[in-house]
Order: sequence, then C-alpha cells, then structure tokens
Amino acid sequence: MHGTVEVNRIPGNIHFSFHKYESVVFQLRGNGIYGLDLSHAIANFHFDEGASSRAAAVKKRFRDNSVLNPLEGTKMLGEDGNSTFVYYLNVIRTVYSDKGQNATLNQYTASKYRSKTQQEGIPAVFIRYDIAPIYVYYSFRGNSVLHFLVRIIAIVGGVITVAGLVVTFMQSSAYQLTKSLH
Repeated sequence: MHGTVEVNRIPGNIHFSFHKYESVVFQLRGNGIYGLDLSHAIANFHFDEGASSRAAAVKKRFRDNSVLNPLEGTKMLGEDGNSTFVYYLNVIRTVYSDKGQNATLNQYTASKYRSKTQQEGIPAVFIRYDIAPIYVYYSFRGNSVLHFLVRIIAIVGGVITVAGLVVTFMQSSAYQLTKSLH
C-alpha cells in the first residue's frame, strides 16, 4: 500500500485497521479465525512533498545530518497475527543552509511499540504525530585559509614549548644529579 496524506500543522494520527469491517471480523472469529495479521514494512515515510530528493542533497553535503527518516526500512511482525502497532512521531522543521541555498525538511523522531490485541479487540496500526513549535537551523561554514594557518602555527608553537620544557627539565635533572654525585 502506498499513498499521500495531507495533514495540517497540528497534532494528529493516521491509522490502518479493520474497524470499518468490524462485523466481518467478528464473523471470522465466530468461524475460529482469530489471526488478523497487520505485519508490515515501511519503505518510505516522510512529511514533505519531494523530500527524498532534498534529503539526498542534504546527506551529501552535511556530515552531521542526524537521522532524516528513522522509519524507513522498519519491519514489524505481529505475534500470532493479533498485534496492534503504535508509532509516536515528533516532527521538527529543519532548515539546512549552504552558501545561500536553503533546503527545508521536516525531520522526525520515532518510537514504536507492539502490543497484543485483546481477544475482543481489532488489530490496528496507529501513527500518532506531534509537530514541534520550534525549528532547527543547520548551516555549513567552511574555514578560511587564514584560520587554517593560525591553527597550524598554534600547533607548532605548542610542540616547541613542550619540547623546551622537556629539555629544561632534563638539563636541570642532570645538573642536580651531577651535583649530588660530587
């Protein structure tokens, strides 16, 4: 199954279940069929139109791009075909900026739970989401050549200082040792 759902910028949920066919479910159970298997795999799940192309561009450029779509590749298997699955998502608008070009994505964090459905209950898959009122702004800024040179000079200066301290300590120790032997 695949599709697109347009959601408002308020908390909500999306769910898949057999609730509309409750009479059929109870008729099946009357015939001894209790296992309604809602095992599933999520290939792609995001909160943006065209997000996969923008996400690919962001992943190439930013090393610390966190997890853009944590539900991608998720597989959930039900126990004995009678499980309810619940996903809790917190959606966070994220802006990636690189040399004046911005890519806006809606990242999310996810936690998932599976529970055994009660004997009289109907299995379902719930995706509950909350949209955060804040946003995260990542910007890429490269270091200048001058900054690089200052860092190299600082490292060389540190090495020379430590080497001078070691030489001074060794000379002082040798002087004290020869003085105590005479």
